[in-house]
Amino acid sequence: MDEAGRAAVRRVLNTIPDATAKVLVSDVLRFALISLGDFAVMDESIYSFFADGSVHLGGKSDDMNAALTEVMLTEVYGRTFRSIRRLTTYLERVAQQGATADSALDKNEGAELDFGDAFDLALSAAPSVRSPAPTLSGLDEFDIDKAFDFVTGTQDAPVDDKVSEFRKEAFALGHVLSKELKAYDERIHAALAKQQFEVVLRELDAGRETLSEGLFALVVTTFEHFLDDAEEIDRGALLPGYKSALQRSIAIRRGLADLRRVVTAENDWVIQDPDVPRAEQRESIGRLADELRAFVKSEACRLMRAPDRLELEGFLRKIEGGPFDGARLSCEGLSKYLESLSVVNQREVLMHHDQDVIREVRQSLEAARSLFEVSATSAMELVREALRRADELYGRNPVLDEQLQQWAAAPPELQTSEQVRQVIALLEEYVR
Repeated sequence: MDEAGRAAVRRVLNTIPDATAKVLVSDVLRFALISLGDFAVMDESIYSFFADGSVHLGGKSDDMNAALTEVMLTEVYGRTFRSIRRLTTYLERVAQQGATADSALDKNEGAELDFGDAFDLALSAAPSVRSPAPTLSGLDEFDIDKAFDFVTGTQDAPVDDKVSEFRKEAFALGHVLSKELKAYDERIHAALAKQQFEVVLRELDAGRETLSEGLFALVVTTFEHFLDDAEEIDRGALLPGYKSALQRSIAIRRGLADLRRVVTAENDWVIQDPDVPRAEQRESIGRLADELRAFVKSEACRLMRAPDRLELEGFLRKIEGGPFDGARLSCEGLSKYLESLSVVNQREVLMHHDQDVIREVRQSLEAARSLFEVSATSAMELVREALRRADELYGRNPVLDEQLQQWAAAPPELQTSEQVRQVIALLEEYVR
């Protein structure tokens, strides 16, 4: 957590005068952020276990490899889901028994997330004390309402209402998280019992995405209830480096599209062409290996599921270290494997995102057509906006990708009506 995130937490806690309510809000935020931190390192934990190659994912049910895989996945599953399980249990207990002025978390929990002094207001919270009653001397007519507020205690009502409303929404979100968690628990336990490791990995990945979004909804709800400004909460300030499911998917898709474009060109046009001299094929294999090596070190690769990262690293070792015929065969295998990874487009968050982008691009293009005769400048700006939005679809379709690459290298001219109409017609064809 950076200083902006710590400051936001302090602002929230400073708005709550009641010590018990302050502890409740603090615990909810800390539990949620610690849970998000656990999910953020899940893939790296799985990757690290298999990275040295001594243990391979899967294997027969009666061999040591499978036993070690089961133990490791069970450990990662337990460690990753531990904090969110504590959070849902905590919310269920508070809903039934009420909050207390004692935190459910040790002061040092979450130290790796660098909370600093963000939660100290709750950890050292004492019962709130009213300010001394104001004297009547010196009050003007505009202060009378404030004085009566003090006598009746109504000045605290808005805060009390906020706390009450927060409890309701936090408990409702906690109930939803608890149901989702139990569903994932059942599926993961069943898959582990059968040593269906691919199923376990899929459920862990799906659980991380679904539950992380729910946790951030809980965090955002907390901030929105107690901060009067409408400023959007910066996830990066709370958990630096954190990416949502959509951000991860977009980054992975773009990275894979760039890699696939190079691999396809080198493999299909040079490496697998029997008419190309072997010396040129070797050079092409070297270029492909360089591109793959750069990708496995990239952020896009680090955001991928651990098994996919390991598979790509395996291809790199075979292409770099194997004999010519073996490397050539591995290049073909890599090309086919990258095609299979286009399944990333079927992720629900990407499908919704793409539908929204396509709809907005179409609307911009339609508006540009209508406006062109009235205001050419406005029409051109709408087309430029459509092009910017269309770039978010990069990786979705190889034909569109090629056109986006061309526009990135040489932006289309939008100076005349004919140029604008050509771009509109071309882009409409791609986003049908």
